[in-house]
Amino acid sequence: MITPGATPIEINCKIFDLRGRLIRHLVNQEILTSTGTIIWDGKDENKKYVKTGIYIILINAVSIDEKQYKKQASIVITF
Repeated sequence: MITPGATPIEINCKIFDLRGRLIRHLVNQEILTSTGTIIWDGKDENKKYVKTGIYIILINAVSIDEKQYKKQASIVITF
């Protein structure tokens, strides 16, 4: 979770596989909140469930005063 403050921010969240291929672009919008939750349903851009494996989540947020907030995490998907 990113908590940059109460200023408007542009937030971008993408999911990649371990080969660096974009699997899903979850969020690309301006928000007016300081905290929040992003939920991934385990599906790719074609709305199909991804295969079991490790995926990389990249979150980038830029505040109105141009401060950058970045977070990277990995997630394991199993069915």
